[in-house]
Amino acid sequence: MVRRKFWPTIVNLWWCPYCNLPILREKCDKCGGEGFKLKIAEPCDAKPAFQHDLEVLREAVEWELQSTKAPKALFEEGKFVLLNKSTHLDDAKEVVVDGNVAGLLYFDPIRFRWRFRPYYYASVKLLEYNAVDYLVFDDIRRPRQGDYLDAVSLDSFREVIVVDRNGDPIGLAKRLGDGRTRIFKTFKRGVWETSESKASFSDVYRANEYMIYYLESRARKFLYVMDSKVRKKVIVSFSGGKDSLVSLHLSFNTIGEPELLFNDTGIELPETIENVHRTAEKYCLKLTVADAGDSFWRNVEMYGPPARDYRWCCKTCKLVPLSKVVSRKWPEGALNVVGQRAFESLDRARSPRVWRNQYVPVLLSISPIQEWPQLAIWLYIYKYGLEANALYYRGFERIGCFMCPASRLAEFEDVKRVHPEIWGRWENFLLKWAKRIGVPADWAKYGLWRWLVNASPKRNLARRAGIRLPEWSETYRRWLIPAVIDAIKYERGGEVEIHVKLSSPIDLSVVRDQKSIIGEIVRENSDKLVFHDSNHEAETTIYASGEVVSHASNASDAVESIITALKLIYRGLMCSKCLSCEIWCPSNAVKVEDRPIIDAEQCQRCLVCIYMCPVSEVVVEHLAAALFLNDQWAWRRISKPRRKDIVAKIKTVILSSDPSKP
Repeated sequence: MVRRKFWPTIVNLWWCPYCNLPILREKCDKCGGEGFKLKIAEPCDAKPAFQHDLEVLREAVEWELQSTKAPKALFEEGKFVLLNKSTHLDDAKEVVVDGNVAGLLYFDPIRFRWRFRPYYYASVKLLEYNAVDYLVFDDIRRPRQGDYLDAVSLDSFREVIVVDRNGDPIGLAKRLGDGRTRIFKTFKRGVWETSESKASFSDVYRANEYMIYYLESRARKFLYVMDSKVRKKVIVSFSGGKDSLVSLHLSFNTIGEPELLFNDTGIELPETIENVHRTAEKYCLKLTVADAGDSFWRNVEMYGPPARDYRWCCKTCKLVPLSKVVSRKWPEGALNVVGQRAFESLDRARSPRVWRNQYVPVLLSISPIQEWPQLAIWLYIYKYGLEANALYYRGFERIGCFMCPASRLAEFEDVKRVHPEIWGRWENFLLKWAKRIGVPADWAKYGLWRWLVNASPKRNLARRAGIRLPEWSETYRRWLIPAVIDAIKYERGGEVEIHVKLSSPIDLSVVRDQKSIIGEIVRENSDKLVFHDSNHEAETTIYASGEVVSHASNASDAVESIITALKLIYRGLMCSKCLSCEIWCPSNAVKVEDRPIIDAEQCQRCLVCIYMCPVSEVVVEHLAAALFLNDQWAWRRISKPRRKDIVAKIKTVILSSDPSKP
């Protein structure tokens, strides 16, 4: 079952029945007529279907319905088609044609192909053209989902239209594993009548000319006011995507020539790199690149593949390079124009139009297109003839890291199709890692690496693919070296003592170099290091044998002190020299050589170096802490400092370290 999202803001889209095209307000600027509101899945941020999208759609319809006549019956050449994101096991899009949701174009992650599920409107059209086979529900009563039909010979994958005695489509049926045929979906009947005429991109722009002018005017006024108020250097964060392209064009035409800032994570596709440099040359703008180099490929060998709940890559490939560049080029701050839209994700929907980057607070970020729907973005690009990234016209809907764990399998198939050599390198690594952690090769094939925990989407996909997932703790112990292999808790006289055992001895020097972060050293020798954790009122001992013991008056302090000690151990053992701790330390107390070394006299014990470290905040919190507490979701524990409090502390410490910063 897909969890429902509740969007705080949605796009309002209408359809002009006379011109047969989408409009961004109730009135059509082309004919002056009134449209009807589209009822599509939230946030209703539909996009135009480009030529490649239509080819995929036609192939899916023909394959699914086993009819060469079906695509023409539904999507006559020249009609304007919208695709709107919907929910499914993988990627799915509602197909809007003639002002009606004709069906669902969805990616089948088991068969690795696009499929099409007709809804009522498509079923009516298909039957009118006599383009498909159908089944008859020969009963006087209204059918219900779950009803069985008389035995028929069907392929197990086929979804067949069911009609009533009058020939009106009433739902879809498919064959079950036991050979019986059952109705699995019933239709809501009703069709919006339109002229069914053809419409070009030019027609759609003419029908929405006023709204594009209105949105553009508001965005330019916003940019002008912010530039006048802030009076700092203007930079545009340019990703090579459509939204940042529109934001750049608006900024260029409103407040002059900004600088471009491109965050190259090292795992961008070639077309994106090319588009960024070509755009900078076209507008004759200075381009600054926050370059992560080969950071991803170096770190992935140690940390393992990133996941939706294990995103070490964002710190090492985005935040660190970005912070280096910003601190060097704009130490006094800058006005950062970002191509962010509210309808891209729930986080962005909740984001204000003006904010400070929580990890680089010297940048004041603004989004002039925060409330722009995707259709408006493409109409603006059409209006000014802007050169968008070529990947959009080859099936890609998002531009960014080619193997982002937030992506769908359908998107990975696009990468594989366009750049098989790039995907091949990633696939080879996944197969090697699968062998290390003791999971089948299909773990890589079906993208199960996109979740670290055995979350419900992962379990659901594994079940459908026939993959048996091992116990999460078994996987974690193979993933993390050294692993946490045992944890014992004692309670004596109101005091709590916790013992944690690692799978191998440790070199105490990796901890001694960082010991001032935690608190006062009580005792130390070649076999152990004993310190008083001032943040948690605990006495914690780290033994060279690989054991960590914490003694406190309550369990929460003992647990948090143990986890802090584990962070010091793993930071020393797994340091990738990303320099995040060195960059963000407000007192310049950190120096990274082979591992972090702390100057005890300079250290303020603010813990910013730990909060910003991908090893401590991702690897330890999501792997070591989970094994220690025997809970996959240990990083959500109540005693852990809340993320918003950590971010506020980081922001306060960074800004207070230099009063000249805004």
